[in-house]
Amino acid sequence: MVDPMSESDARLPGIPDEPPPVRQHSKNSLWLWSEASDWLLIPSHMQVQTARVGVDGSWVIALQDAKSPSRRLRAQGMGACVGCAYGAGAQYFKSYSQQARDNEFEYCRGLERPIVRDAEDDTRLRFHFDNQGSERHDAVAIIGDEDIGYSELVVSGLDEAVRDEVLEAFGR
Repeated sequence: MVDPMSESDARLPGIPDEPPPVRQHSKNSLWLWSEASDWLLIPSHMQVQTARVGVDGSWVIALQDAKSPSRRLRAQGMGACVGCAYGAGAQYFKSYSQQARDNEFEYCRGLERPIVRDAEDDTRLRFHFDNQGSERHDAVAIIGDEDIGYSELVVSGLDEAVRDEVLEAFGR
């Protein structure tokens, strides 16, 4: 019996179409590529703990430093799910909050933690927050301007220089 859902075509090669960005970065970071996330600048001492892609193109990559578990990075994107993108971005961006309301998508009407907005424009927000254990987390949230989308990167426990270069490179 033949499985009608099996894939008989060749699989994607798992090789990037283009080389890493020509963005300057320190020796403490390196470029990581996946078909879902494209290029991510990550701290060089981290190891991938989780990498998943959903059927709608949503994705998540979580990394951690094996020698210092408090050093973590988590990146995610909403893929082709418009409601997911509006719902995730609504808590940070007024335009997505309005779109979520207008299209009757469920979304968070408040944050579970207070955030400090460090820098923002219409499609990009850099912020930080402390968890209940007073551990600082720094993050970047990005929405699409013409294409609907949402992606986010959260880091914790990193040296300031590496943290800043990783956050600055996200989505650029």
